[in-house]
Order: sequence, then C-alpha cells, then structure tokens
Amino acid sequence: MTMNIHPTGDHIVILPIQEQETTAAGIFVPDAAKDQPERGTVLAVGPGRILSSGNRALMDVQVGNTVLFKKYAPDEFTIDGDKVFVVRAEDVIAIIE
Repeated sequence: MTMNIHPTGDHIVILPIQEQETTAAGIFVPDAAKDQPERGTVLAVGPGRILSSGNRALMDVQVGNTVLFKKYAPDEFTIDGDKVFVVRAEDVIAIIE
C-alpha cells in the first residue's frame, strides 16, 4: 500500500491487522471479549516530539514494523478507502519481530 501521509510530532500511522473473529473450534469471539492490545503495520512515522532542549525525541518504530498498541489509544481515519489508526509513540507497547 502506498500512502502519501506525513504524521507530525510523535504520531504514528498504523494499518490495523484484522484478528480472527472465530476460535480454532469455530466459536465466534465478539469485540467486547477481545480485551487485548491492537496489532498493526506501521505505514508512516513522525519526526518525533520536540524536547525542552529543542532537540527531537528519537522514534523507536520504523515504517514496516509490526507493533502492538493500546486498544483505546488510536484515532481512526479512512484514507484512500483503507481504515488506518494514528497513535502517539507512547501508546506503542511493543515491536513484534
């Protein structure tokens, strides 16, 4: 997916990865029962927030990383027909390798 978006500050644009809606046994799992972090692929990374020293904070994630982020943190947008999330760097919990 090619997207021409440039987040500001410490914002990160993420394409969500859809989790399975059913278990291996075929049991439907509603969204309310999925009390876990969200997962997605990083599409764009801002330059980092400006510190009190005037320098920019380094960003821990890079475009292409698969990340876990806080479930209730993202702002949701539709860009070119795709649902994307925008989160702050502090809301990213882990990078999955």
